[in-house]
Amino acid sequence: MSDSGGGSGTDTTECPPGVPVQPRAEVRVTAPAQEVPEFRAAVEQMPGLLAALQAAPSLRVADHPQIPKAPGIYLFSEAARPIYVGQSRNLRNRLRQHTGERSRENAASFAFNIAKREATLAGVEVNGWRAVLEADPAFVPHFSQARASVAAMTVQFIELEDPVVRTLFEVYVALALGLHEFNSFETH
Repeated sequence: MSDSGGGSGTDTTECPPGVPVQPRAEVRVTAPAQEVPEFRAAVEQMPGLLAALQAAPSLRVADHPQIPKAPGIYLFSEAARPIYVGQSRNLRNRLRQHTGERSRENAASFAFNIAKREATLAGVEVNGWRAVLEADPAFVPHFSQARASVAAMTVQFIELEDPVVRTLFEVYVALALGLHEFNSFETH
């Protein structure tokens, strides 16, 4: 049972019989979000980073002269319309995974989600385990086509070392460019 008396500064949780009650530590917020200097500094970078990403060369992965083995953010576009943003600790490897014709569902997640959309439109059941769906004969052609579609898309990228800024920027780009269809940030 919770102790809401407010005197002890701890909260207890009801436990099954025979299990000792463990107090939960009080969580103290030291400053509102707008007063966290690191957060504010990261957020202030977002518009400039978006401008840099949008100004980066827009080519198919296969046509980029040199994709660095560095952390960064990438933006896939189809017919000059941005549709997916992602981040990676190694841009070269991640972009090759997204565009590889034999990449599996866990490596080519963007293509997998395109395939799920297209398969659903074709009346294919897409609920269930990803690995099972990937092997389903009714789904396979949709996934193959989606991988080819992603390989044909253009991609822009910028290097971005700081993992906190990179994560915030991925969400910022998705929101700023309206990339809700494939950037839901829902976990498996």
